[in-house]
Amino acid sequence: MRPKLKVWNGRGWCCHHRQDPRWQGVRPDSVTVYICATSRADARRVVEAYTGTNSLSDHEIKVYFSEAWGRAMDGVTPERGLWLQFERGTPPVKVWGDGDAPLPAAAS
Repeated sequence: MRPKLKVWNGRGWCCHHRQDPRWQGVRPDSVTVYICATSRADARRVVEAYTGTNSLSDHEIKVYFSEAWGRAMDGVTPERGLWLQFERGTPPVKVWGDGDAPLPAAAS
């Protein structure tokens, strides 16, 4: 039996990825993040797979994220992955899903 999927949405600070050209000129606080995973720990792994860093804490998920898919995700079937809505009123973009390789990490 497959593990039940959970969904969350929150602000984009945890997913800011300078190597992803879609972030060009975008303020992280204006982005909405949609995560679908089996647990909070798995949600952190999903974000890390996209960003290459462990930028999302368990505390942040518990306190600042909502356990809801969000209206912007109406019609999207939950599957393990990460979506970002870069601008209100536009559809969220799937930026990572199972089987996707992480983007290169930002140079330090």
